[in-house]
Amino acid sequence: MDFDRLLINSFLYTKDAFLGKRSRWILFIISKYLLYPLFLGYLVEIYRGKMPSKSDNPYEFIENEPVFGALFFDGLKLFIIKLIYTVPIAIIAAPLLITLIFGDEDALSTIVSGTGIVPEEVLFAFGFVTGLAIIVYTFLIGINLPIALIRFSRTGLMREAFRFFDIQKIIGEIGRLNYILALFILAIIIGLIEYLLLQVPDIGWALLTIFTPVLAVFSARYITMIYETLLDSSV
Repeated sequence: MDFDRLLINSFLYTKDAFLGKRSRWILFIISKYLLYPLFLGYLVEIYRGKMPSKSDNPYEFIENEPVFGALFFDGLKLFIIKLIYTVPIAIIAAPLLITLIFGDEDALSTIVSGTGIVPEEVLFAFGFVTGLAIIVYTFLIGINLPIALIRFSRTGLMREAFRFFDIQKIIGEIGRLNYILALFILAIIIGLIEYLLLQVPDIGWALLTIFTPVLAVFSARYITMIYETLLDSSV
């Protein structure tokens, strides 16, 4: 896998989408925080491999201009897919969250035993296993979700995001090690940029708010390019 090509292509794509297009940037920020499904619908178009147009219209692509209603509902479907993927984490973490809210171990003791009396060793083991399960599942989400989103976007079928064996087959064809390494590089880049933005005194949170849509578009294009390496290799 050509990691330089992934990064350069994603950077140029993002630059074309934002540079010199102040009105587009503003509309992206508004939709990102006030009309989230609409923004997600734009990401769906990126996952489909479409290129941004030169227009200031943030939702116009070279191939065609999507209908706003279609963008909104595609984005809503994408949101539901993400939500379904993350629900198990909420279920696993619920006892620990309840414990933090109550500020002691009584809530967790009650959940585990039904009596509120549980040895500390059991509580520790339960907390350790729960934390480990969250870490493992989060890792699995991070590996599977990008391809799931691509599959949904390119087929228009939500069920394609949950065909786990097919997703694993695609990852295997891309190359598991290269795929995981590519995602790791993306996570490092996004995390580092967010960290640096937050280090700016007084306005760090505002800068992060402004640049979050940019990072989202970059990530979407990067993931799309990972998937398209498989298409390129099959030609």
